[in-house]
Amino acid sequence: MTERVLWTGAPQRVPLFEPFDRIAIPIQAIVVAVAVIIAVVNAGRPMAIFVWLFVAVGVLAVPARMIARRRTARASRYTVTDQRLIVQTRDREFSEYLRDLLPPALHTHNDGTGTIVFSAGRLVPAGQPKTGHRFTLWGIPDAQRVRDIIVRAQEAAA
Repeated sequence: MTERVLWTGAPQRVPLFEPFDRIAIPIQAIVVAVAVIIAVVNAGRPMAIFVWLFVAVGVLAVPARMIARRRTARASRYTVTDQRLIVQTRDREFSEYLRDLLPPALHTHNDGTGTIVFSAGRLVPAGQPKTGHRFTLWGIPDAQRVRDIIVRAQEAAA
């Protein structure tokens, strides 16, 4: 039996911040603040140069992670067939049979796009479309219709 493509699309909206950032950014800020204090206390010693390098890397890590995540998400393509959900990123492809996924939850956005989540409502970072059986289709247009297509396909596959 051959698969039929029911829908294909790509993110139109990619979040700058994600739920994970609520934890990561404050922790990173604390580590950088401690490193700055150590660097100031050790000013004039050779060790201070290495601490300032650590500070620079820590400060650049936040925007670098966000840029990489947005780049990956913007290059993503989503396909729903009558049997599987396929997520293609710049350099990888993930697929899962619809019958093995949790029922999709829909998060709507103010701009008319929506995010479909297969993890009992828990959002998965945009650059990581699959963790276990968790998939997230970020910022897609007409998300309610896509969610309905997936629900019907899951019911037919069961």
